[in-house]
Amino acid sequence: MKVIDQANISKDTSSMPIFTGGEVKVQPLVNKDITDDLNLGHVHFSVGARTKLHIHSRDQVLMIMSGKGIVATETEENVVTPGMLVHIPREERHWHGATKDTAMSHISVMPGGVTTTLVE
Repeated sequence: MKVIDQANISKDTSSMPIFTGGEVKVQPLVNKDITDDLNLGHVHFSVGARTKLHIHSRDQVLMIMSGKGIVATETEENVVTPGMLVHIPREERHWHGATKDTAMSHISVMPGGVTTTLVE
């Protein structure tokens, strides 16, 4: 068993190529350092920041924690606010992030797997 105090995990500005449009801070909560079976992270998007279009090899769940954001596929956009959960099936082309005027944070839950950024 491992007990994790989120307050003791730093939020690092991400330079990952999946992000665009502004600053994104990623706070890994459960990752490969602990297990290969689960990836859990708190992601903080500044105003206008988002992911690029991408897919995951496993299902993903987003729990919106603060602000207002958008979770979108190639054909639809959904505005999300705190308390909402979003289920994204494996291999669904999608992106998510803050709106153009509001920052947003979410917790991402995914059972391991691979993320592939697609050309936009």
